[in-house]
Amino acid sequence: MLKRLCPSHRLTNIGNTLFVGLSSFRDATRCGYTIFTGFQRATYPSRVQFGVVDQLNDGDESCLDAYCALARQTWPGHEDCRYKDQIKVDTRPASESRGPSVARHYQQALVGDEVFCLQLDAHSIFTRDWDSRLVQEWSRAQNEMAVLTTYLHAYSAQYVDADGTNVDPGQYPHLCTTLRGANDCIRNEGASMLLGATLPQLTALWGAGFSFSKCHAEKRVRIDPHTLWMFDGEEFLRASHLWTHGYDMYSPSISVIYHNYSSVPERYVCKWRPSPDRGTARSVLNRGSYM
Repeated sequence: MLKRLCPSHRLTNIGNTLFVGLSSFRDATRCGYTIFTGFQRATYPSRVQFGVVDQLNDGDESCLDAYCALARQTWPGHEDCRYKDQIKVDTRPASESRGPSVARHYQQALVGDEVFCLQLDAHSIFTRDWDSRLVQEWSRAQNEMAVLTTYLHAYSAQYVDADGTNVDPGQYPHLCTTLRGANDCIRNEGASMLLGATLPQLTALWGAGFSFSKCHAEKRVRIDPHTLWMFDGEEFLRASHLWTHGYDMYSPSISVIYHNYSSVPERYVCKWRPSPDRGTARSVLNRGSYM
């Protein structure tokens, strides 16, 4: 039984295909740049597939358009928009958004037959060889059911050279503590730091901003589409679902992707009126508590 959970060399070869899932809410500029750095800095860009849930208002620039503008500037000798055929987009009205969990449920439907799956916030920045390095890091766990997950370091010029080369920070975020958030839901506290780690480190928690695993995790453990507007508690719920399906969470001992904490323009901020009705909110909380 345990032997079957050790990945074969064939399965961990860096030539495997890789899906990157993003859910964006009226955030074309940062989302487009995320995709751009993903393709530009991958070891094997032809093996990378992006899937984007793009939540927009009429007149908004799309994530794909923002990416293609960068692609045309950088690769003028190529087709109209290089790698465009490797981007799947599910466009939805921003007014119908029901929170990050529901968007990520739709995002999972974009996964194809790729071997590895990476979930990120749609405002992230990749560094060179991120794809091959992540697969190598995952293989170090020697566990077919490993899920690498954490809160990413904030992007800084001290971590990323101008050409996209990664400058290892030497300390790695590790999720290991929780607190009671809104409505008494359990949520992750800010990440602690691992110093001198050379292998992925086991953790009980999952972070939505970075999750890397075999794609069977995304297909076997679907995100609950009925957790409308859930923010506090959604990560702890996801961790429990993965663990009860046999998956183990690990904090990676490398940092090859960084979080872009810049702000979106004020015009893209959505103010909900009216707020979700109390009955729906209560049913979501009850559902999370039960599960």
